[in-house]
Amino acid sequence: MVAADAPGCREVVAHDATGLLVPPRDSAALADALERLIASPETRRRLGEAARRRALTDFADSVVAGRFLDLYDGLLTRKNLATTGG
Repeated sequence: MVAADAPGCREVVAHDATGLLVPPRDSAALADALERLIASPETRRRLGEAARRRALTDFADSVVAGRFLDLYDGLLTRKNLATTGG
């Protein structure tokens, strides 16, 4: 994957580990990154395998749902502490 080095993308793509990040609005950097992937099947394979592993471990439905539940639980706990004075 080639993505812009911008919020959201950089949380998903680890540069040169699970994909390539390029500066936003930099067409030359985008072209260079795409050319790099086109020219190197080994780099495509390495990045693709690492991205798949990360997707399965960090972004699986159960993992994301668990994070949301933890967030909601923490917010409810804070709200309850604030309303009860504890």
